[in-house]
Amino acid sequence: MLVLRAAIRVLTLLAIPLPLFAQLKESNIGRMFAKEETLEACGSIVDTILIVGNGHTKPFVIRQEFPFQEGDTLTLQNLTIAQQLTYNLQLFNLVNVSAKRFAPFSPVKIVSSDTILTWVYEVGQSKADELGRPYTLVFVEVYERWFIFPQPIFDLRGVSLTQWFKKPTIANVNAGIAVFHTNLTGYKDRLTLSFGAGFDPFFRLSYFTPYLWSETRLGLGMSLLWRDLNNLALDGRVGKVARYVQRTFSASISASERLSTFDFVSGSVGYTSLRVSQDVKQTYPSATVSPDGVDVFPTFSVAYAHSRLDFNQCATDGIYFSIRLVKVGLPNRSNRIDITRGQLDFRVYRKILGDLSLGFYNLSVLALNAPVPNHQRIFFGYDILLRGYTDRILEGDNLQLNSIELRYPAIPLRAAKLDFIPFERFQIFQYGLFVTAFLDAGNVWHNPRSQVFGLRQTHYDFRKNKYGYGFGLVFVGGYEATARLDFAFNQQGKFQIVIENDVSF
Repeated sequence: MLVLRAAIRVLTLLAIPLPLFAQLKESNIGRMFAKEETLEACGSIVDTILIVGNGHTKPFVIRQEFPFQEGDTLTLQNLTIAQQLTYNLQLFNLVNVSAKRFAPFSPVKIVSSDTILTWVYEVGQSKADELGRPYTLVFVEVYERWFIFPQPIFDLRGVSLTQWFKKPTIANVNAGIAVFHTNLTGYKDRLTLSFGAGFDPFFRLSYFTPYLWSETRLGLGMSLLWRDLNNLALDGRVGKVARYVQRTFSASISASERLSTFDFVSGSVGYTSLRVSQDVKQTYPSATVSPDGVDVFPTFSVAYAHSRLDFNQCATDGIYFSIRLVKVGLPNRSNRIDITRGQLDFRVYRKILGDLSLGFYNLSVLALNAPVPNHQRIFFGYDILLRGYTDRILEGDNLQLNSIELRYPAIPLRAAKLDFIPFERFQIFQYGLFVTAFLDAGNVWHNPRSQVFGLRQTHYDFRKNKYGYGFGLVFVGGYEATARLDFAFNQQGKFQIVIENDVSF
């Protein structure tokens, strides 16, 4: 314990706050103009945006995160947004954004001996002298991360992490490896190859680029997946979660368009083939819709999203909104899947007292009244958690979840430069710690036409909501690392500890 406290103390002394919350701050790591120079430049017209440090990432990718361009009036708020969104790309260990207004024929006063910063000052001053007028330069320095990673896979299927800790077993474990490149051609395009064995053996290949043709905002993606997927849904006839394998192949193509700095539209077309054995089909009739045990169906989706968050890993200010329409299967085909679903995801975060923020989350997943097979149901207890009820699985055709959460940065996101590491891309170490308090409320229900076991809820009833509340800790670090520890109670007073590798919302 003494060693741990000492290590934390050393990191605290080494670290400086990253400028991701509230106003732009000066950084002791890297190069940037002084805060006074930046404030003085605000209100002027931007003449140029100068980016350094992006050895692999294309400047266009960074510029897309800026709510201003050359010719726009510079504001402190837009500088802060540019810095936040550039960091949220998850391509850089550190992002410094600053500005200076150079007066013509003024002596260049440089307090740093750094050659790059000296060059930046000289560029700005020479342009002001050449034009014979004040010249505003926005200076962006980024420290790129390492982009290629082999990552071990260790995840759970059929139980939540909370359940597994109560009764550890290798039966529900997936183990494998994923190799991914997060910035293949410098346009934030991601290539992933992964495979695993265990509960659900699988092989996946996927690629997505948000900028297909150089400096365009059109994105394109593809994905292939082979998987022996174990059933997780309650069988309608026998009234239990039956263990059987669904041999699954799926392929999809997606396209996206960035409408503005904050707005996105996307669409996808997919194909899925899901097969169970004849013995399984005879024993569990609801395993597939098709009588021969093979469900083959297309999937279509369209979506719109508006994202304006200060910090993706644990937002404390901003708004996120998305609406998605999904069509699974086609109409007017007997013994086939025909599901239409809509999904609304709304999140808003506001500072209410100093750095203390309040977040609100709404997730609504609604299906039109059509039969939904086992393999197309949605759940509380796997990817979607209702804290206080993570020790059980709640399934249905429709889902409603609402959460409110207080977040306070006990340790705001900080960066420490570890010069003893020989590789520059690993020298900057990031960490932050948030304290939270939360209240969750959720419900699931079936469509009247779905085959279910016994008396099941077939419409939304506010009185049947399930509630969980408590407090927790969220640790964030570089390379999208997030760990969450929640101490939750449900409405019956039952206590749970929830451990996850992602923020709640």
